[in-house]
Amino acid sequence: RWIENIEPLLSAYQYVERHPQPEAFGLVFATNLPVLKSNVVENTYRDTPTLYATLQLSGSRLIEFIGLHPKPPLPGWNTKLRDENIVKAGTQTPDRLPDAVVMGDFNDVPWSRTTTKFRETGEWCDPRIGRGTFPTFPSNLLLLGWPLDQIMLKGALELHSFEVLPDNGSDHRALVATICEPSKS
Repeated sequence: RWIENIEPLLSAYQYVERHPQPEAFGLVFATNLPVLKSNVVENTYRDTPTLYATLQLSGSRLIEFIGLHPKPPLPGWNTKLRDENIVKAGTQTPDRLPDAVVMGDFNDVPWSRTTTKFRETGEWCDPRIGRGTFPTFPSNLLLLGWPLDQIMLKGALELHSFEVLPDNGSDHRALVATICEPSKS
């Protein structure tokens, strides 16, 4: 149902890949950048997709995009496979391009052991560092909320802006970032 609700927004994009799940943890990837290839895999669980895409920026510059939505930690549930999914997604990009963006609902905070390992092992930069926590969940209690949704960069990509959007009726607030190619000297 959530994909049906955002269909009017998706019509503005040249490329859309939908990967719904019957219960939860699906994803939708939409971009106006040229997509050279895109693949949805399930690194650890059958119903927790990870999307890998190779995008073309202006000219011939290529970047990799990774979209994540692993399961949240639940009482009495071992998070080992979820944690492996997060770390694996950031260290094993298909094309091994130097420039990459990862985003999604990690269901994990940026200071956890798992996300720290993801960031350090894959050499990712977290735009929150030095800027604040930017909580996204729950959308109606941001003063008590958690930053579960992530955008991270690697390589020469530059962050121009980064913010949490207003409550849109979801249980999470959306993140938006303006990411630029490196400036030419």
